[in-house]
Amino acid sequence: MEEGIVTSPKDADIGSIFGWGFAPYSGGVISFLDFVGYDTFVATADKLADTYGERFRPTDKLRAMAANGESYYSNAKELEVA
Repeated sequence: MEEGIVTSPKDADIGSIFGWGFAPYSGGVISFLDFVGYDTFVATADKLADTYGERFRPTDKLRAMAANGESYYSNAKELEVA
């Protein structure tokens, strides 16, 4: 991943739980995406965007990841085991 505040999928999961209050039982926003599936997420987000506005439209990157069966965790260069 690129340098920045969020440098791994794990950082995004932890940040979404402690920063946004994302449901802890989900494992975080990235783990939730892995659970529901990127294709399901993209389809649902498109329906929301059609109904409620473009802010719900998934990014081209998420759309490509869904099409290729990828995930942020599968794309991570290193997975830490604690």
